[in-house]
Amino acid sequence: MIVYIHQPASNPAELLSWPPLRVYSSDSGAKWRAVADLMYLRGEANYTWLHWRSDPPILVPYTLKRVEAKLPSTWFTRTHRHYVVNQRFMERIELGNASAMLHLTNGAALPISRRKWSLLRREWAGVEAAEMAGPESRSVRPAVAPRLTIFPPEKNVFASILMRD
Repeated sequence: MIVYIHQPASNPAELLSWPPLRVYSSDSGAKWRAVADLMYLRGEANYTWLHWRSDPPILVPYTLKRVEAKLPSTWFTRTHRHYVVNQRFMERIELGNASAMLHLTNGAALPISRRKWSLLRREWAGVEAAEMAGPESRSVRPAVAPRLTIFPPEKNVFASILMRD
């Protein structure tokens, strides 16, 4: 099953005006890079690979959690224990029998964990976290999340889930 992602119609002014990241590479030295050009982050132990739209990836000596904290949470989504993705570059999600893969506009395919997929699907479907957790929860992400179009229709998804169990 393939789930297509439609980007929100909102203006990405927050992302474009976000302060740039200062990154160092051995060949070009220290540079300021725009956060809007950052496609995704991949964590490996205490290091993080920053994958850019047009430049080669850069390895930084910080954990994924630390780098993620410096990014706008409305645009960057954690899809897996090792991956954080910029929503601007999401194209589609392919759901298999036991896994989900997120395809980006550059052709990269990243895994989505089962737990994160259920959370992301609820969030992107317009159900806010406060409604699900109850009135005592006040942490809600801003509503700039992309919308999903599921093909085949949703009723077939539930049938296939029931048949797998």
